Amino acid sequence: MRTFILFWNPAISNWKLDDCRSSIDNGDIEDFIWSVWNHKIVQYGDRFFMARCGEGNTGIFASGHFSSIPFSGLTTDSYFF
Repeated sequence: MRTFILFWNPAISNWKLDDCRSSIDNGDIEDFIWSVWNHKIVQYGDRFFMARCGEGNTGIFASGHFSSIPFSGLTTDSYFF
């Protein structure tokens, strides 16, 4: 099993901090879609850590396992977590 660090910068992402807080508060954070740069080597079950970056607020705020094989998105391959 491999481990990956995924980055989220709220300043440039269409997924905003309020969306994150709302998802966590509602318990909807279990499954979401995220584009992955290293999509050719990520496999089902691999571990990930999600790190917030930018604006001087860098830190890990979530972790989990990839729960799907890659599928083609609009610009990159994506995964369900």
